[in-house]
Amino acid sequence: MSTWKYADLQAVEAAIASGELEIYRDGAKVTYRSVAELERAREVIRNHLRASGQLAAEPAALPSVTYAAFSRD
Repeated sequence: MSTWKYADLQAVEAAIASGELEIYRDGAKVTYRSVAELERAREVIRNHLRASGQLAAEPAALPSVTYAAFSRD
């Protein structure tokens, strides 16, 4: 099992944002086959960092609230 660092997550997220398929990890170039593979790697890294306490868990989704507005026109 690999030891992931927060810098690895940042590199993968930057690659996803730019459309690049290559990152550098511990001085070595890693090439992914697709953006989908990068997204899967991002989830693996996030899960590892959360499990090791290096990344906070994602906040629970808040419920959607709608308010009505009335006027006396």
